[in-house]
Amino acid sequence: MASPYRYTVRTIHGAAKLESELDDLSSEGWEPISFQHDAAGNFEIILRQDHNERPNGTVREREPAASGSESARYTVRSIRAPKFESELTGLSGEGWEALSFQHESAGTYEVVLRREPNSAGRKATSYRYALRSIHGAVKLESQLAELSADGWEPVRLVRDAAGTYEAILRQKTIST
Repeated sequence: MASPYRYTVRTIHGAAKLESELDDLSSEGWEPISFQHDAAGNFEIILRQDHNERPNGTVREREPAASGSESARYTVRSIRAPKFESELTGLSGEGWEALSFQHESAGTYEVVLRREPNSAGRKATSYRYALRSIHGAVKLESQLAELSADGWEPVRLVRDAAGTYEAILRQKTIST
């Protein structure tokens, strides 16, 4: 049987506050599953928290992590489009996983990243990232099929009013 989850929605102002709030919430067992960001610098985050089942079948809330135990760490990076691929690939190699991408003005992306505890001691998967602009649904279909054949998977697709898709893709590179 699937574990039930509790959900909460939080609005947090600013990237620095978001990092510390997510670190704190992670230590309590909360996992972010959705991010929205507005022009005023507010992040609306939807989080879920796993419930643990007791042996007798009753459900109890997950207890906060014991002091001293590690939880996931979060960071927010603003990355300019020309450096998007190399910076995200480098961060992935350091154990960071990109969770959310928001295209800001002037070709900048705001990226929320997570790093699991003990990432150096566990087998980690690194990704190479790519940013592509593709015009039209037919071309998108063929491009995604070609890229998929080379191991690329889309992690974000957004279509503008002119029918151009912005595709962010990743490809597994290393398992250590």
